[in-house]
Amino acid sequence: MNSAPAAAPAAASAAPPWQQLSGLTPGAEAKMSDEQRDEAIRVLMKKVDELAAAEFQRRVPEGERSFIWNPIERICFRLGIARTKLSHFCRELTGLSAYEWADRHPARALGEKLHDWAAGLLKDLPERMKKSLGDMRSLKEDFKIRWRECALEIVRAARKGSSMLRWASALKFPNLARLRRACLMVHGATIEELEERTVHQLVQKFFEQLEAHMHTLPPPEFLFGSYIRTADFVKDFGFIPKTLKEFDAALEERCVRQRKEDEERKAREVKERAQQEEKERLEREQRQRQSDAQQRGSGGFGSFA
Repeated sequence: MNSAPAAAPAAASAAPPWQQLSGLTPGAEAKMSDEQRDEAIRVLMKKVDELAAAEFQRRVPEGERSFIWNPIERICFRLGIARTKLSHFCRELTGLSAYEWADRHPARALGEKLHDWAAGLLKDLPERMKKSLGDMRSLKEDFKIRWRECALEIVRAARKGSSMLRWASALKFPNLARLRRACLMVHGATIEELEERTVHQLVQKFFEQLEAHMHTLPPPEFLFGSYIRTADFVKDFGFIPKTLKEFDAALEERCVRQRKEDEERKAREVKERAQQEEKERLEREQRQRQSDAQQRGSGGFGSFA
């Protein structure tokens, strides 16, 4: 009599972990509404996410995992679910297979990996840019455009033809299609857009380093402007600038001094003009008083007579 009630708990405990976690047992599945079923699958996929993150972070011997490794097999083993069944639930909720769902984790570090990969390809670019400067002491826009395009060509050439699979495997993806899909899913951009953004950031950093380097260079002769000879510059400034920074500082100091002199001159002019206007006003008042006095004197004598 008591053996039948004990059978139900035994059957429940015999259910695989994924069913115990999600509640998607054969008997319960048929009674679930669409919203209840979605919520049950969300619980399952959240657990898959947690296990995938732990597997990607787990330390393993160097070189043990190939570029086609994926944590889904281990996750399926732990949850007691077939890979096709897990993919079925995942596609039902998100449209992605279980493998594609797990690909989101390495894709989150894709920006950093792309940066390191592109930086290795462009490591010689700053030196090439320095050699092409010539007499330039400031970077012109056409110079920047030319070197941005050059950097993009170098990076794109590294993933053309037969090297595309090597490129994807270096980023820990088994094929280019999975890489493209994961990139678009996580970053909201194609791999080409993310690559272009990364290259532009690197090249901009090179430009900043180059501009800092240019300020340590001696100024070219044409920067002296109206100073036909170095002696003319020395006559006005008292020294020969050894770097562009010293040259700029000397010109800036002269400009500051010139602005100060201009302001003082304008202040003197305003003061002198005010003094002149005050002097003219006093003279007009004095003339007016004299005129009034004469009119009063002449009017008084007339009435007396």
